[in-house]
Amino acid sequence: MGRSQIPLFPLAVALSLFFFFFFSVRAEEQLLCSKTPFPELCAKTLTEPVTTGADLKGKASAAVQAAAASGAATSAYLAARLAGHVDDPLLHQCLSDCADEYVDAVEELEDAAAVVAGGGYADVAARLSAAAADADTCRGACGKAIGGVEAAALVERNEEFARLTANALAVVNLLPSV
Repeated sequence: MGRSQIPLFPLAVALSLFFFFFFSVRAEEQLLCSKTPFPELCAKTLTEPVTTGADLKGKASAAVQAAAASGAATSAYLAARLAGHVDDPLLHQCLSDCADEYVDAVEELEDAAAVVAGGGYADVAARLSAAAADADTCRGACGKAIGGVEAAALVERNEEFARLTANALAVVNLLPSV
């Protein structure tokens, strides 16, 4: 009977360490995300396996990359819509204006993602702010001129991008020298 208990001790220690690490990382991410404008979205973004255990710089990089991925997806969506036939001239103008803005936003975020690794946090913050302004310009370009399913899809994508960008900016602003 004594022999069967010996292998259980190392297993119990390993499980204890795993749960300690898992919950301490979660608490760290919750604290960080509580400092962003959209904490739930931040937690979802930063709980990816690639960011688990990352330092603040790594989490900032992940937040910038999440915003960049959202911007790239929105840019691709706009390009696909414009490649098809759009009957409504107001909708076409909206999609075209937003497509131009998202090309700029994605470039800003790709540059920001490259700069964050080098520690130019003020430059990263400026690029994130520019990308957020691009999303805002898209919103303004469309205004209330369009409606229906198309508008809802674009508004949803634009808002998610704006939230991810705002969160990334909040995390970057926690880094030193911003």
